[in-house]
Parts: sequence; C-alpha cells; structure tokens
Amino acid sequence: MYNNIYEDLEIKLKNLINNFQEQIDNIYINKIPLKLFYNIKLKDNNKDIDIKDISNFSLKNNKELIIKFNNSKYIKEINKVILNMKLDFNIKIDNNCIILNLPLNTKERKNKILKYIKNELENKKIIVRNIRNLFNNKNKNMLKNKNISKNEYNYNFNKINKITNNNIVVLEKIFKLKELEVNKI
Repeated sequence: MYNNIYEDLEIKLKNLINNFQEQIDNIYINKIPLKLFYNIKLKDNNKDIDIKDISNFSLKNNKELIIKFNNSKYIKEINKVILNMKLDFNIKIDNNCIILNLPLNTKERKNKILKYIKNELENKKIIVRNIRNLFNNKNKNMLKNKNISKNEYNYNFNKINKITNNNIVVLEKIFKLKELEVNKI
C-alpha cells in the first residue's frame, strides 16, 4: 500500500520536473527553438490545421526563422497567434512569409529571462509542496482510520518529505544550469 503512495508521489513529481525542464528548454537565448511553432494550429472550415501542413520553416544562423506559407490567407491569423505567445521576437511580414528575428542579448533581456525562470521555479516549488501536503494528508488519514501504526505514519511522513525535498533539489539544479547558460551569453 505504501509503495503505491510513494510511486504515485514520484510519478507526480517526475511529471512536474519534466514539465519544468521542457518549459525551461523552450526559453530561447541564442537560438530560436522550432518546436515552439510546431504545435500551432488554426481553424479552417471547422477543421484543425497544423502549421506544419501549410508552411515551410527555414532557420537562418539560428537567429532568424522564416515561415513561408503556401497560401497567404493564413498569415494574419498565424501572426496573431505568434504575437499572443508573447515570445519577444521581432516580427516582420513579407509577401507569403512571416520572419521572426531573435532580439539582441542585452543585459536587460538576460535579467528578464532569469526573472521569468526564477518565478517559474518558485511556482513549481509551491506545487511540489502542495503535492507533499496532499500525500501527508493521505498518510494522516491512514493513521486516523487505523490502517497504519504511529511508527508507520512517522516513517511515511519522513519518506514523503525526503522524496519531495530531493525533487526540489532537482528543480533547483535545472534552474542553475539554465542560469549558467543565460549568463554565459
């Protein structure tokens, strides 16, 4: 029974860490990550259309992305979607193309990126603590319902806290690596 609780806890935390890692990996510094745009979809005649199906992507020197469309009718809508993503790109429309340029890496931009990442880290830590509380409450209920002894309760409590603390350390390592990457530029 306890193993299931620990497994559930570890699965939830692993998913959270993977989500954070993916989020951090999508933060662009020196290169435009193409995968940011691969999931863009639009509606056309009540059908979902993938941006990959209606355009071609080309990346110039990692800092300029050109999205060339087969049909110009999608350009305005895709441009609106990209603007709503708030990616901090310089966007230009030219014929059947949307051209995205990566902004210069100024100290102000680096600080903005670091502040965003730090904020995301703090949000994930809060979620980890909430998950820990949830599992500690399950543990408490098992004690209250006399499904476990006081010793088992204490053991579970310590193990749950150890697992969550280890995962917070992993989140902080991910942050530190990204912080080093940002500061290196």
